[in-house]
Amino acid sequence: MQPRAVAGERLKKTCFFAARGLPMTLALASAACGGGKDGAPGPAGASGATGSAGATGATGATGPAGPGVTWVNVTGTTQQAAANTGYLADNAAQVTLTLPAAPALGDVVQVSGVGAGGWTLAQNAGQTVITKDILGNIGTGWLPRDVTRGWSCVASSADGRKLVAGTSGDTLFTSTDSGLSWSARGVTANWASVASSADGSKLVAAAFTE
Repeated sequence: MQPRAVAGERLKKTCFFAARGLPMTLALASAACGGGKDGAPGPAGASGATGSAGATGATGATGPAGPGVTWVNVTGTTQQAAANTGYLADNAAQVTLTLPAAPALGDVVQVSGVGAGGWTLAQNAGQTVITKDILGNIGTGWLPRDVTRGWSCVASSADGRKLVAGTSGDTLFTSTDSGLSWSARGVTANWASVASSADGSKLVAAAFTE
């Protein structure tokens, strides 16, 4: 028996079933033939491939320049220092460099001694030079000055520029260039001790007497 179409009003789907030796049965359904339930959802699909990387962002603005140091060769014995400047103390006598009067936070002054006289720093009013924990070979190298004498005592001003030294059986000796040169002072005696004020303008000495 062949299926036969039957027109139905507003039918969404029409199914015909026929079996050998059986009368044809018409079933109507609005969703699926036979009126069965929906099947379970299928498994999730695989993840898609990773997308390509985005474009590189623009370069940021350039930061401010750091404090550069310009080196100056100093052949005289005094120099007013400027901020962010390096100085080569190049003189046979001691070179005195005075710190900038109003430095800004972060300013630097660098000094390197290339002459025989060495160098020293002078501060302005209200300034202080802190020398705690200075690294290097301070005190590991010594240079002979003056001549061999029976040196017995020595004292220094606060900045190390002015020195006074006593001898056994000779005069006192003073220096105003950190020991580079010495001048005889006083009388011959067995000098036992000497002392100096912070600025080196006042000295006192004591000697043994027979």
